[in-house]
Amino acid sequence: MSTPEGNVEEMPLGARIHRLQRIAADLDREDIELEDAMRLFEEGVAHLRVAESLVKDAELRIERLLEDSDGIRTEKLTPGE
Repeated sequence: MSTPEGNVEEMPLGARIHRLQRIAADLDREDIELEDAMRLFEEGVAHLRVAESLVKDAELRIERLLEDSDGIRTEKLTPGE
């Protein structure tokens, strides 16, 4: 899927989050046409799915980095860490 900012699959996470914020702001407008709203919603869902995948991949990489000789040592992270 292509967006005004480029290919959805190629965007880094930070740019993706910024785009999602812009989409949310555009969807909040009262004068948005239904077709435009649907297109933005579909784009937002695509960004969200890829972002979720990126975060899951990062979590797996962190778990692998924390492996020790006894197996996987995982630590719960709290928001803001």
